[in-house]
Amino acid sequence: MLEVLIVVMVLTIAMTMVTGTMASASKLGPLQRERARASEAARAMLELLRIEPFHRVFELYNSDTEDDPAGPGTAPGPHFAVDGLPVPEGDADGMCGRVRLPEAKEAAGLFETVVDPRLGLPRDLNGNGEIDEDAVTVGYTLLPVEIIVEWESQGQVHQFAIQTMFVEPPE
Repeated sequence: MLEVLIVVMVLTIAMTMVTGTMASASKLGPLQRERARASEAARAMLELLRIEPFHRVFELYNSDTEDDPAGPGTAPGPHFAVDGLPVPEGDADGMCGRVRLPEAKEAAGLFETVVDPRLGLPRDLNGNGEIDEDAVTVGYTLLPVEIIVEWESQGQVHQFAIQTMFVEPPE
């Protein structure tokens, strides 16, 4: 009789563990799919940036609409939509994706003096051997970029980010 009681107890504990594992796995499935969507969207945006002429990337994807190549407000800008991912509540632009470039908050342009370890800054971006105080929007040879995708799922905001450095191609 004691052996039967022990077997029943072991089986009960095992079933409880299996049920808990299955419940956890069912919650991870949707999150893994969402993370894969975010990763694919970030990769696709990087490819869009790569096909642009190198010296147009900053003016096309920065937050300043005044320097857009075809006139104010004509460039894609830093924000982009991601199909299949819910936008976090309170997001100002209503889009999950964002291209982040080394911009100063107080002035328009590409700045080497921005302190941003995720982008590897401060750093010499125009190859003159110095970190300049002035904007280097013209003549840069390196362009640090971060693609961020934020979405809301299961009551939490999730983020996927990827950083890279674009280098001016040789002529």
